[in-house]
Amino acid sequence: MLDIKSYFQKFLKIQAADLETKENISAVIKKIAGVQIEHKNISLQDGLLRINASPAQRQQIFLYKSKILSELTNIRDIR
Repeated sequence: MLDIKSYFQKFLKIQAADLETKENISAVIKKIAGVQIEHKNISLQDGLLRINASPAQRQQIFLYKSKILSELTNIRDIR
């Protein structure tokens, strides 16, 4: 019989990988644009990066959009 713990382990692994990806994205944005974005304000779906931030932070990120996209190879656009 399938153990519940082993069933939920795969979801924990997916969640950990997602958190690690968002932290890496946040680190790249901070390094290039100088803007600190928390991982909870980042969403990633089908290569599209959506950032929930203030207009000033978003403008700073869009100024460095091409450099950020060159660092993040699996991202095709930032919105």
